[in-house]
Amino acid sequence: MIGAIVAGNLADIYGRKKILLIGTAGLLTSLLATSFAPSFGVFTFLRFLDMIFTGGKHCVSNPYFMENLPDKHRMWMATVVTYSPNYIIMALIAKLCEDWKTLSRVAAAITLLPLIMLPYAFLRCSCVKMKN
Repeated sequence: MIGAIVAGNLADIYGRKKILLIGTAGLLTSLLATSFAPSFGVFTFLRFLDMIFTGGKHCVSNPYFMENLPDKHRMWMATVVTYSPNYIIMALIAKLCEDWKTLSRVAAAITLLPLIMLPYAFLRCSCVKMKN
C-alpha cells in the first residue's frame, strides 16, 4: 500500500513510464539483494522493500497498460496474461528451484526481461501514437 500511494502520486507528477522503469529496477534490485541476505532481519527488510516496489509497480502498470492496449485486447490481457496463470507458473518454478535463494534469483532474472523490453515498448507505443 505504501508503494502504491507513493508511486501513484509520483506517476502523476513525472509520468507513468519513468516510475514504471524505476519500480521495475527497484523490484529487480531488492529481489536479487534478498537472495544474499545474511540474516533474517536483513531478509525481512529487503522483502519489505520488495513489496513496496511491487505495490508501486502494480499501481502504475495496470493503468498504463490499459490506456495503451487496444480496447479489444484489454480484458484478456488483464485476466489471462496477468495473475491467474502466473500463480501456477511461479509454483512450478519454486518447485524446480528447491530453495528460497535460488527462487529469489530466478525471480530477479524474470524481472529483468520487462526491464529490457520496456524501453522498446515505450518507443513503439510513442511511434504508433504519433502516426495516428
